Amino acid sequence: MDNFIMQGLLNAKPFEPHKVSILWGENPEDGDAAVTYKFKTEAELNAFMLGVNEASGWGGLEIVKEGHVHREEKMFSYTYTKDQARAIVRQWNALADEYHQLEWSDCHQIFGDNFDDELSENGEALIEIAARASKSGRPATFYVYESDLTKEEI
Repeated sequence: MDNFIMQGLLNAKPFEPHKVSILWGENPEDGDAAVTYKFKTEAELNAFMLGVNEASGWGGLEIVKEGHVHREEKMFSYTYTKDQARAIVRQWNALADEYHQLEWSDCHQIFGDNFDDELSENGEALIEIAARASKSGRPATFYVYESDLTKEEI
């Protein structure tokens, strides 16, 4: 046998069957593990998936990576103390013109619709002061960090 072919056979990875991993259930519970189904041919896999697709409206499922274990997504809310609000408003007021200065009790006006999501995903949220409201006449920005607020699980 040709050395090139023999070397290829020696270095070949073991055959990986056609497979799919499914997390069953409309509302899986924390710790539910996905089930991996393996098939000898792509045709068998396709036939299985056809059946899965036909039945999917009856109980819910999600196609996931092999070894997947469902974890409940925790929900958080961000609140602030008087001192935390003062610190955030100080940042705003340093960039805002005299007509757009805020009191600490108006801190909530700074946060946009996606503030909590952005903060939870990135650990920070960008705050923009519009050009018409900034001292410079150009948009101005600063960050509020997760550590600047109180994070509470809900």
